[in-house]
Amino acid sequence: MSMRSIAALGAAAFAWACSSSEQKTLQFTDARVDALFNAPAGVLCIQIVASAPLRTANKTFSVTPGQSSSALSMNGIPTGSVMFSGRAFNQPCGFVDLITPPDWVADDLTVQVDPGPPISVQLNFHARANATVGANFGGDAYTVTTIAGVGRVPGTTDGVGSLARFAGPNNLALSADRTKLFVGDRNDEDATSLGMAIRMVDLATGAVTTIAGSLSELGTADGPGATARFSRLFSSVLSGSNLIIADRCAIRAMSTTPPFIVTTLLGTRASTDPNQWDCRPTVSRLGAQDLDLAVRGRDVYAADSTHFVVWKISFASTPPVISLVAGVPDFSGSDDGPIATAHLLGPAGLVFPFVRDDPFYLIESDSRISNAYGLVRQISPGFDDVITVAGAPQAGFVSTDGLGTQALFAQPRRAVSDGTSLFIGDNFSVRRMDLNTNAVVTIAGDMATTGFADGVGGAARFTAAFGIARDNLSGAIYVADQGNFAIRKLTAP
Repeated sequence: MSMRSIAALGAAAFAWACSSSEQKTLQFTDARVDALFNAPAGVLCIQIVASAPLRTANKTFSVTPGQSSSALSMNGIPTGSVMFSGRAFNQPCGFVDLITPPDWVADDLTVQVDPGPPISVQLNFHARANATVGANFGGDAYTVTTIAGVGRVPGTTDGVGSLARFAGPNNLALSADRTKLFVGDRNDEDATSLGMAIRMVDLATGAVTTIAGSLSELGTADGPGATARFSRLFSSVLSGSNLIIADRCAIRAMSTTPPFIVTTLLGTRASTDPNQWDCRPTVSRLGAQDLDLAVRGRDVYAADSTHFVVWKISFASTPPVISLVAGVPDFSGSDDGPIATAHLLGPAGLVFPFVRDDPFYLIESDSRISNAYGLVRQISPGFDDVITVAGAPQAGFVSTDGLGTQALFAQPRRAVSDGTSLFIGDNFSVRRMDLNTNAVVTIAGDMATTGFADGVGGAARFTAAFGIARDNLSGAIYVADQGNFAIRKLTAP
């Protein structure tokens, strides 16, 4: 195909005008958009993706060479700040899936659209094709508020709302009844008074209570919350009536009702100092650095950033059996491929979006100061593959929205899912990745600017959005903003 014919690829879309009675109906439905395509030889399938903070719409259009003036309807358009993306293929749409490499890729373009006259958006397919998409939308965005703690003011005291103080809230878990947040709080800045504690936030009142551990003392002791001690809190996840906790290279459990009994499920105390865990490779398969946990039945999966692997820990056996799920132990990398040979970069967060375990997603972060960046990897034991679905290596500390690997992450840490999207804490912002298209958009915060501010969407500011939980009924997202010593809430419109 000549470059001239490639450049002829284009799309124009227009929102249909409606009578006043029809407009009342459209207020409760998504806008209808019609597209006209003029496809050069070789183009058989075109995909347009419209991504907004709350949802994503995408549709593939089967075309024939030279097709023009053919109306194609695209329904289910999202509203608000919308990122438009486009891909084109030289094979029929029936043979196109998420990992099919496109023959043409549009430059992603994000625009804010409000009710009113149609807005024209030009999508450029890298000088090979153009697309014009017009729509008439109403806006929506997440609102960020602080529900406990005070931005940039550390402390260790309990209290209600802004009277409470956090030392370094790093991870979150939402209670089964959706009324409380369990917060892993780390006091690791003051060498004279180190401590680790589980704090509880009452979501109705904002009251913060320390329920297990101590923010002024480290240790490994089991028992009631008041006397239990932790060494290094990495992550926590709810499992029935218990909280499963990664405490350095140990796995602990805490009951979620008073007296909040802490027990050790897996871990060996050092013979020379029982207040520390023995994380030597000859003693523990789990590493001493960040571990993120996910519970599947009686099994616990662990993303191990020390050894660059994902483990499965089966508690159906005594002692628990640890088996390798993905990654090559002690060798990092970002190459995709069969599970046995693909390398993991820096496992930071585990997400199982679906009822079945296949596939699941791994949030990865290379946190070297010289070139920090992040990836989202899809791991499918059933298909025996590891695929990078979003993010890409970079020589900087940059976050940008985009489609799949055109998106960039600066330092993603953890994520949650509602079954259709991943919600990812990425240092200065909260991002959403659509699982159907792998489109990544920022739903709150500024991707390049740190700070502390409540507000709507991009007006909010975070410093280290490292812990994240979601209420799947209300859609509310909770963030442990470690650098701001506060617990934040993102409320959907």
